[in-house]
Amino acid sequence: MEIEKTVVVKGENGLHARPAAKFVKKANGFNSTITLMVNDKQGNGKSMIGVLALNARNGSSLVIKATGPDAREAVDILSKYVESGFKEI
Repeated sequence: MEIEKTVVVKGENGLHARPAAKFVKKANGFNSTITLMVNDKQGNGKSMIGVLALNARNGSSLVIKATGPDAREAVDILSKYVESGFKEI
């Protein structure tokens, strides 16, 4: 199963190191493959380098795509984390 959702990055500093580390930790809790896209850049949502390389700033549109058995749950939880401004949910 493949699920995709577009969210807006919130938070003054965007998806910087600390929230990126938490995002990657959450993403690695799922069996599905997690892919992130910002503009024409694409990165592995389970890789710190892949997430940071996207340079997702405050207000950026971030596409979260998951492919696998728990894709729906992964996209739901990860998108809520981004939409919350990187607060624990």
